[in-house]
Amino acid sequence: YLLQENIGRCNVMSVGFLRLHSGTLLFGFAVKNHPSQDCRYYVRHSRDEGQTWGAPVLAIPEPGYFVVNNDRLRQTRAGRILIPAAKSIDDRYHCVSTCFASDDEGQTWQRCAPYLDLPETMRASSPVGLQEPGIVECADGSLWMYTRTDRGSIYACRSADAGATWSEPQPTSLIAPTSPASARRLPGSNEILILYNDRRGVPYSPDRRAEFHHRTPLTAAVSSD
Repeated sequence: YLLQENIGRCNVMSVGFLRLHSGTLLFGFAVKNHPSQDCRYYVRHSRDEGQTWGAPVLAIPEPGYFVVNNDRLRQTRAGRILIPAAKSIDDRYHCVSTCFASDDEGQTWQRCAPYLDLPETMRASSPVGLQEPGIVECADGSLWMYTRTDRGSIYACRSADAGATWSEPQPTSLIAPTSPASARRLPGSNEILILYNDRRGVPYSPDRRAEFHHRTPLTAAVSSD
């Protein structure tokens, strides 16, 4: 059956589902009204196991073109719901990343962190910036945000205050092309599983078009720290 009709002038996309601690189901999706200037995220609630859904609630209360990948909704152990999002700030789709938060089960939302970007000295040669972020809650309660870049690896930063502030993004040991990744805590474990494209052995190219051709192989990696 139809879960969400197209209420955007372009489309609806980037679906996410999350079962909240209360048992409520949260369904998220982006509404795209313009190819490069207007795309924002909404959520809907179901309290009867998906039989019916509430009205859409705007989860990014700021104008602009925001990218939220599939399956990015997260709830911390303390109950805060987080949506990591990247905002396009120019016609090259240079993105800065942040997260939006709700402390009332998704009824109201606010941006809880300043926008993050790559260091200014790198920006001229890095039109991508920080794109398609994801968040994982670590065993110690800190949040780990990972992002796509065009610098030859996945970048990451950390928050110790529920997403209000973040450390400066730094390259990880995950060598990757300009492609998204997805990470989760393994159930019942402190380990983090990430799926990404491992491009070790493939020379890095500043040509963005060439970079897109290296989204292989698909790799799973686990971190225990």
